[in-house]
This record gives sequence, C-alpha cells and structure tokens, in this order.
Amino acid sequence: MKIILYFDGASRGNPGIAGAGAYLCTEPFSNEYEWKLRKFLGNKTNNQAEYYGIIIGLKKVIELIEGNIISIRELVIRGDSQLIIRQINGQYKVKSKNIVDLFSQSKILLNKIKYYGIKFRVEHIYRTLNKIADQLANQGIDNENNIS
Repeated sequence: MKIILYFDGASRGNPGIAGAGAYLCTEPFSNEYEWKLRKFLGNKTNNQAEYYGIIIGLKKVIELIEGNIISIRELVIRGDSQLIIRQINGQYKVKSKNIVDLFSQSKILLNKIKYYGIKFRVEHIYRTLNKIADQLANQGIDNENNIS
C-alpha cells in the first residue's frame, strides 16, 4: 500500500506560539485510511514547527508498521517548506542550531522506515496542496493539550 504523508508547521510570531500537523492517507485525499495528527509545541520558530510536523507523521508511520495495522510498501512525504525538503534530501546543509536535533530525529526515523524495506521520497508541494496539514498545525496551536 502507498501512504502519503503531508506535513506542516505554524508559528504565530516566529518565534512564537507554534503547532505541528501531519495528514496521512492511502492516496491523495482518500479516506480509505487516513490519520490526522496535530500537536501544540509552545514557543518555537516556524522551521522548528515544520520539523515537528514531519516527525509526528513519521512516528505514526512507524507505529502503523510495527503494529501491523497496514502493510506499507511506499511512502511519499510532502511538505510546502522548501528549506526542510531540501535539508532532508541533502541539498542544503543544516546550519541553524535550533533545528539540528530535529533534523537528526527526522533522519533517524527515515532510516528506520528504510530498515523496514519501505521505499520513500520527500517532495516539495505548493501550499495550496497542503491545506489539511496546515489546518492541523493551526489546530495544534489553538488546542494546546492535544495530539490525535
């Protein structure tokens, strides 16, 4: 099965109150299988929030794999942050000290997914195609005590 992970982060103030969101589905906007995740982050930059978005999404993918909930053969990861996408894909170096650890966590999770034999790719999409993850990131800000 092919899973698509859309991720986003939001920060009101940059740095400011922040949230992360991730939307997973079997095909673009299919509801056969879908998971909506959001998380309140407290005071973070927008780039930190973006990384948290991909991290909560990848953790969910690993949970699905390890729990034998669904059989995943391919993972497509999509986000609207060119910086994050290019860092993950190795096109840009990570220079900001406040995201180095988050970048490392993301790479560890991706290596774990690779270990399970799942092919993945990370690609940039336009903001207009990332509305659900954006909405979830903003809900994360608005609803401080949640992750669903």
